[in-house]
Amino acid sequence: MTIGGGNDGRYVVFIASSFDAELLSLTTPEAPMEEAIELVAGGQRGSYPAQECVDRMTTAKAVAYFVSSGLADPQLCWQVG
Repeated sequence: MTIGGGNDGRYVVFIASSFDAELLSLTTPEAPMEEAIELVAGGQRGSYPAQECVDRMTTAKAVAYFVSSGLADPQLCWQVG
């Protein structure tokens, strides 16, 4: 699991189950498709689609589930790719 961001309480969250596996991205499907959000991830500022940015509570829920199971929380929205 990789987490970036944090400014304005928004994060990008990715999971790769194994080397060269497809990434799962935690999403906010109700966010506007055309909106972009500036976040700092990995020490670099970047523009991310709003649908790929989630709030702190959603991030914490994803982390807690992942730490206990090693899997993506099935109650959250994940996108493959």
